[in-house]
Formats: sequence, C-alpha cells, structure tokens
Amino acid sequence: MAVTPPAPPSPPPAPVDPAEDPRFGTAIRLDLDALRLHSTGKRMGRAIAKLEPLKALASPTLDPLRDLDKVVWLGTTDVRSSRGSQVIQTRAHDDELDLAVRRLAPVAAEAASPSFVVKIGKRSANATLTPGTVTLLDLDVAPFSGPLTAASAPGELVEMRLNEPGRSFPSVPRTISKGVMMVTSRDDGGVEVTMTGTCADEAEAKLAQKVVAANVQKYNVFPFRLITRKALDTAKVSHEGSTVTVDVTLSKAQVEAFAQILADEMNADLSAP
Repeated sequence: MAVTPPAPPSPPPAPVDPAEDPRFGTAIRLDLDALRLHSTGKRMGRAIAKLEPLKALASPTLDPLRDLDKVVWLGTTDVRSSRGSQVIQTRAHDDELDLAVRRLAPVAAEAASPSFVVKIGKRSANATLTPGTVTLLDLDVAPFSGPLTAASAPGELVEMRLNEPGRSFPSVPRTISKGVMMVTSRDDGGVEVTMTGTCADEAEAKLAQKVVAANVQKYNVFPFRLITRKALDTAKVSHEGSTVTVDVTLSKAQVEAFAQILADEMNADLSAP
C-alpha cells in the first residue's frame, strides 16, 4: 500500500514593511539606529524618548535611544489620533526586551506566552514578542500580520506616510491624496527634508503647488521664523506630473531649534548628559 508523503511545509510569509499595510492611513518610521549616529541625534533622542511607547519601555536595563533600532507607528488617517499599533525592532537582548514589555502587563503574563495585554498610559494593547521585535497593537484595531523589515536607506532618520494628509494638516490641500515626508541626515549635522504629495492629475498638482507655496510664505513669519532660525527660507516647492514636492535643507542650528521645540512640548531636558 502506497504511503502518501506528507505535504511540504508552507513557505514563511514574505517580509513586508508594515508602513505599506493599506489598512492604516498613517505610517511613521523612526530610525533610532541612524539617529544615534547623527551629531544632534542624542539631544533629539532625549525628547523622542518621551513619546509612547518608548517612555513606557524605558527601564534600568533598556534605554530606548540606545537599545531600540526602529519604531514604526501605524494608525488611523488622522495622525493626531493615538489609536493604532507600534512595531519595534531592537538590538537589546531578548530577555531585556521581554522584561521591559512584561512589566507593563497589569496581570502577570504567563512566562511562556508570547502575547499578552499591556497598559501604556491610559491605553491597553496586545503585546506580541518575537526575537528582536515587539508589536504593540491597540485592542480595537485590525491586526498587522507579517514579519517586519522596516527597510531604510543609510542616513534616513524619519519617514512619514499619510493618506489624505489634509485631514491631519489643514494647510495641505485636500486634492493631495497621499503624502510622504522623508528626513535624511547630512554630514554637517543638518538634515534634508523632502515632502511629496500625490494628486489625481497634473492640473490638480499645479494648483496644489500654488497653495502649498503660499502656505510656506504664510508660516515663514515672526515668531516662527525667529524660533526656527529661518528654517523655511530654503524651502523649494515644485511639481512634476501629478506630484508636488517640497524640499527643505536644515542646518545643524535649525535642527537644534526644532529639537528644542519638541523638547519643550515633551517636557524633556536637552542639557542632561
């Protein structure tokens, strides 16, 4: 009697970038591994470490700025909403990450369980631990599935992708359906900021360019111009086809100014060692 060979195992899921998940309207990737190498990264990191869930994960054995490599926030279309999920890659040892996450559980999680509920501020989330990665998922949000790659090119510090960016930022024309912002480090301590917006066609992009250019001039006045050390003076607004692009070059001093603005908002001390 012939024996039917067992079916071959299913291939593992292909690595994906969670920022490409269409169920989320907002994706923000923070490259802490690149930030550590930036000349003002340590100061900026003190403010960023005040953001959740980084603040909650900080412990005597885990320093978010030192031990985490990438953080991806996935959320609703409105970037101001805190609902969503976070996927975190870390260079910390798995036991250190395990301890940092499990101490957030209001009920002691079973030692062998890779998934359990944690409390972060006033929110509850499902935490799932895999080697080198933790996923924190709001209980009322559709789950993200698939291994994390969060791939980035050398020097990339921040990437933000938004569907309908005008819902989060009123100064962005509603004719822009998708927006992407990329912040890349410069050797002189500054950064390059590139923002692109996608419209339905070239005609809409041309009109959107005029609106965006007018808004840049609108905001580039006192006191914003003074506080940011004339950060928008280098802004260039252009369009090609159905895409609108804003390019801004920030000096080290201007990056420091934005770091201080973020620090003031997060009540962080940039002068700490």
